[in-house]
Amino acid sequence: MASQSDNGKPDGASTEWVTLARLTRTHGVKGEFAATLHTDIRDRFVHLEEAWLLHPDGHRQKFRLARRFHVQLRGQPRGLRVVLGFEGINDRNAARLWVNSEVQVPRAERATAPEGSYFLSDLVGCQVENRGVMVGTVSAVETTPGAAAMLVVNDAEGREILIPFAAAFLERVALEERRIVMKLPSGLVEVNQATSKRA
Repeated sequence: MASQSDNGKPDGASTEWVTLARLTRTHGVKGEFAATLHTDIRDRFVHLEEAWLLHPDGHRQKFRLARRFHVQLRGQPRGLRVVLGFEGINDRNAARLWVNSEVQVPRAERATAPEGSYFLSDLVGCQVENRGVMVGTVSAVETTPGAAAMLVVNDAEGREILIPFAAAFLERVALEERRIVMKLPSGLVEVNQATSKRA
């Protein structure tokens, strides 16, 4: 089981978008960016020719990719970042204007998830069941390079529960039923509920 964390972002009534990465900072002096991946499809950028940048102010602009390569995160053997360059953004000053933007493609152009894998955006809205008991509904998915994704689950009382989306705990994902069946360690749900209530 693997998770694919292309996160869909709707934009109006006709188009939905998938976020592939976030431009976290400039890289070098040639207008390149260090980006945090929002997908664990390692080669997602290898053949990508064009992408849209969603600026923090809300406007979106299309760019052709000029350069892309992966770098290893120090101290995180499974963690990867990607360095990206775009045509028309040729120096550090121009790049600074786009820091914190999201790299997106239309949902219709989303890569196909490998068999046995799931796009994390498709998990939002699914009900989570643990050992036959309904826990709640997935409201979001949080990702960290090198670690299992975390399902943000809201229970019937509105409490927020964080559940690792890890193969060791997963029994079945039935997207057509909007249901995730898990077998979590004893006490994990209860501890998270109590923490949420205190907060």
